[in-house]
Amino acid sequence: MRRFEGKVALVTAAAQGIGQAVVRRVAAEGGAVVVTDLREDAAAALAEEVGAELALGVKVDVTSRGDVDAAVAAAVGRFGRLDLLVNNAGGCIVTSVPEDTSAEDWHRQLDFTLVGAARCIQAAIPHLVKTRGNVVTISSVNGIAAFGNVEYAAAKAGQIAMSQNYAARYGPLGVRFNVVAPAPSGHRIGTPSRTRWRGSNRCTHSAASASQRTSPQRSRSSAPTTPRGSPDTPCP
Repeated sequence: MRRFEGKVALVTAAAQGIGQAVVRRVAAEGGAVVVTDLREDAAAALAEEVGAELALGVKVDVTSRGDVDAAVAAAVGRFGRLDLLVNNAGGCIVTSVPEDTSAEDWHRQLDFTLVGAARCIQAAIPHLVKTRGNVVTISSVNGIAAFGNVEYAAAKAGQIAMSQNYAARYGPLGVRFNVVAPAPSGHRIGTPSRTRWRGSNRCTHSAASASQRTSPQRSRSSAPTTPRGSPDTPCP
């Protein structure tokens, strides 16, 4: 299949894990990809592996609007359009006891995971309106059920609500918004939820029923350890 033939995607936190898998799939199906990551060398290496004609590596910190704007400009400058934004950046970077979390740590978690995704949407949306494109945001089961880490869960739940509201605003202009809510990377809990909106507030959360069958304590203790701040880093 060549579903992405002639299409251009921008993927955040793309040098490993879910983001890397997305890059490989889009390229395998004929699409061009802007590989963005905080680690410039890793982004460049993956882009080189995919192929210079199909990929471009760009260093991006999603907490910087300047970085995000530059990445979108690079995508359009190199490939002439933007059809797909994959908001994959975000992770569990605050692990304190909820009652003790400082305002600074709250802001740090939300800025990275929730506001970072919003920055990317804001920068990409003018181009996605032109191409009647798509935004896919990688949320988490933590955003729809109580699996621990209040700050991270709030940021992930915010991504879902944000996507619903953006869909209501831009769906009539042809831009689709999808949310994927996986379990922690490497540990599958039930069936990952996939939610699609296009000017609609209807949604389904298939992972929610899984939360009733699996205790939060067991889920967290069996989750693997991954680099801090990586996409969907399992929370303690």
